[in-house]
Amino acid sequence: MRTLCFVTQNPNKVKEAMAILKNCVIEPVSLQLLETQGAAEEIAALKAHAAAEELGKPCFVEDVSLNCPALGGMPGPYVKEFTKVGGNLLWKMLQAFEDKHATAIGMIGYAVPGEDPMLFEGRVEGHIVAPRGTGWGFDAVFEPKGSSKTYGEMTLEEKNGVSHRAIALRQFHQWLEEQQ
Repeated sequence: MRTLCFVTQNPNKVKEAMAILKNCVIEPVSLQLLETQGAAEEIAALKAHAAAEELGKPCFVEDVSLNCPALGGMPGPYVKEFTKVGGNLLWKMLQAFEDKHATAIGMIGYAVPGEDPMLFEGRVEGHIVAPRGTGWGFDAVFEPKGSSKTYGEMTLEEKNGVSHRAIALRQFHQWLEEQQ
């Protein structure tokens, strides 16, 4: 069984990763990485590279963006800062706009020291809705297209069937299987 180092400070992300990467042992590592800004791909690549170099071993990271066209693409990679004060902030901000559309983007970056990182992307279209359910981050206000539930109303299994993170993790998992 393959052991994977997952650099994150979020235990919820670890639970979701463990549910998808079932034939792997996930070793969570809390490491303070510089939060560079830019496109989702750049952020994940830089974080994965920095983590692998600092730890001296292969590892993966996950970075999320939430793009709302009505807000000019914001909060984008700053979504963590927006949700620190509660996902309700996004709902409140979008009340001034007719367009409540949002795209959730999950980027997995996997790096081996001295090599270029590999990237895996998951995108889910949806809408920002009045808060429903629990969860973390923007779970209670993000309703994926085609669903009547927010991420916050879904079980872990339901969320892992449709989420941006799950899509990226399944791509990563498939790539890992091909490398054996």
